[in-house]
Amino acid sequence: MSSFMCCLRVIDVDELHEAIRRFGVPDVPTGMPRLRPVRMQGWGLRAGFLVDPDGTQLTLIEQRA
Repeated sequence: MSSFMCCLRVIDVDELHEAIRRFGVPDVPTGMPRLRPVRMQGWGLRAGFLVDPDGTQLTLIEQRA
């Protein structure tokens, strides 16, 4: 498991999530790599999560105008 995290802010977080899924990353709650759905987060922005094969979490955040 990695101790590193990264946030990516993109205009179309749904498209990024779908592109990652199309590359074969499963949308499952455990395991590596894995993808978690885009949802409204308690901190006020829509975001999903990608955990890479090394356990690094990338938070995929929708950029607000």
